[in-house]
Formats: sequence, C-alpha cells, structure tokens
Amino acid sequence: MAEATGGFAVTDTDDFTSGLHRIIQDLDHYYLLGFYPSDPGRTTGFLAGLARAAGSGNDYRPLDVKVRDHPDWTVRFRKGYRPGGPPAAPRNKDPLVALAAGVLPKTDLPLRLYATVFPGERRLATVAAAIEVTAPTKVLLGPDAKLHDEVSYGVLVVDEKKTKVTSRTNVAARIALKPRVSVRSPEDDPNMPGLVSYQIPLTLDLPPGKYQLRASATSTKLARGGSVYLTIEVPDFAKEALTIAGVTLGYGDGDHVPAADLPKQAPRRDARAPFAPSLDREFTPADTLRLYFELARKNTATAVRTKIEILDAQDDVRAWVDRQIPTNDRGRVDVKLPLSTLTRGAYRLRVTADDNANTAARELGIVVK
Repeated sequence: MAEATGGFAVTDTDDFTSGLHRIIQDLDHYYLLGFYPSDPGRTTGFLAGLARAAGSGNDYRPLDVKVRDHPDWTVRFRKGYRPGGPPAAPRNKDPLVALAAGVLPKTDLPLRLYATVFPGERRLATVAAAIEVTAPTKVLLGPDAKLHDEVSYGVLVVDEKKTKVTSRTNVAARIALKPRVSVRSPEDDPNMPGLVSYQIPLTLDLPPGKYQLRASATSTKLARGGSVYLTIEVPDFAKEALTIAGVTLGYGDGDHVPAADLPKQAPRRDARAPFAPSLDREFTPADTLRLYFELARKNTATAVRTKIEILDAQDDVRAWVDRQIPTNDRGRVDVKLPLSTLTRGAYRLRVTADDNANTAARELGIVVK
C-alpha cells in the first residue's frame, strides 16, 4: 500500500530511530511533479491495455514515471489513479456518530478520554470512564458567574476482534459549573484562565476483550464538536489468581478539574475510586499524587503485600509506600505520594502485589516539570 501511493514501508527492523530518520530525510529532499491529463475522460493505448489486463476497466489509469540519465535518483509515485476525484463520504444522520466514524478523531472541540477497568459482576468488568472537555472560559461564563453549556456526548464501543460496534451511548445534558473564583468575566480577574476544562463521567459494563472507545461531543455554545479514541483491554478477572485493577491517579489536594452534574438518564458514574480521576500526567514538585487501586484475587484467605514506587530513568526508587492487605479484605488501596523530593524528568509509577504464591504489577508514566 505504501509503494502504491508513492511512499515506502520500514519493515523487518527493531531500529525505530533509523526508520524515522529515513522518513524525515525523504520528506526533506524531494521535487514534486504533477501534470494535467490531456484526455481526462478516457484511457487509451498501452496504458488502457494494462488497465484491462489488471481487470480494472477504463476507470483506472496506471502511471509510470522515469527520470532520464539519472539512475542515482529515486522516484516515488502513485502507480495509478481513477479520474473524477474521490468518492463522496458516507453521510450519517447522527452528528455524534459522524464525529466518531473517521479514521482519525476530530479536534475542533478539544477532548481527552480516560478509562480504567474494575472487576464487575459475573464475567462483566466495570469500565469507569471520563470525557474531558476544554472550552474558552469567556464563551461559557454567564451573568450568574457560572459556566454554562449544552453538551451532547456519546461513546461507541468497538470490539476490535469482531470489528463491530458492540454498544452505543448518546446523552444530551445542560452543564453548569461554578468557578473557584466568582467573577463576572475573565477580564475582572487576571488569574482567571482563558480555557476551562471539565469532566463528564460515565460507566460501561463490558465482557473480557480488547475494545476501542470512540467518544464524541458537541457544544451548543461553541457550535462545534470533536472526538477522541482510546484502546483498552478488559481482562478476565475470574481467571487471574491475583490482579491489580482500576489504577486511578489524582491530586492529593482535591480535584483540579470539576465533574459536570448530569441528568438522571445519563449513564451512571461508578464511584469505586474515592476521587475524580485526573487525566494529567505532568506534575510539579509542589504536587501530591493520590493513587487508588483494587486487588482482584481468587483466594482471599492469604494476606497480600502491595508496594507503590516511583522510579527514575535509571530505575532507582525515589519514593515508595507499602501497604499490607489482610486476609478477607476487599483489597482497596488509597495512598498519597508527595513529589517534593523529585527533580525534573520522567518517572515510572509502579504498583506491585505479592501473596507469596502470585505476583502482579502495573505501571504508569509521569513527568515532573
């Protein structure tokens, strides 16, 4: 496919850096040639014979490009084309589905998506998710010093193995948020941010498998919409002897992004975590992280030792917390980790569990600025 469309493929190598370097060099050194067909309606002569031999009919035109006297030059080009331009994109009556139907997400309305998986009832798992919307403060700010908007949002759950949509959620909601500082407009307070973010929480029940969540939202105040995609894997908790589930990260001093109050018909929010999740992964030494997770285990008759560590790029442990989970305990851990001892750089937040017979581990990446 790459060669047929005028590119090349980097294959059979683990040297990712060299592959990227080759792509950059190729894009930095080239001449672009184009032409207008003298007969845009027909394919004739030798090329028509090639098209018929390929079984493409007269609507496909093969191309061949050569540069005389320069065997050292590399020529990349499309191997053919069809006249008349690309086919029209299929229309979808549901604007939320249309936003989430493309190969790439739409970015007109900035969105972020978070999801973590908890053990559920029977073989189903509980996926606690949150859509984070970012919008200009002055557009949402009303005369009551609150931020208002009418938002429609939805989530398509795509089963990657079956390559089909397994569930769909569509909700319309009125959003009313109260800023921490009560002002009439951003101009009244220089500390009032130009952008405001808020979360829309929701919960999904899914069987084990690999899924792509495609969330989309439209804002009435902004008259625009966007979408965001996230791939998640739902394990079969019933088959695992010991599993760390529902790893949720937040701030120790409280929520930094407000959660919207939603209508009763909206999908429920699973309040397993004692705080709203943060989608941030960049922090400062002044921050204190709050971490929550649960243990899923077949045998609750044994105690489990859990450890939360922060490791630097050299795998040195810079901070840690131990928690002992007694027998017959539900295995819910909620800890705080100050970042005051960390310098600027990238770190791994590692959670491990050990019951002397089984071990489990999960990791998250964070950056301290």
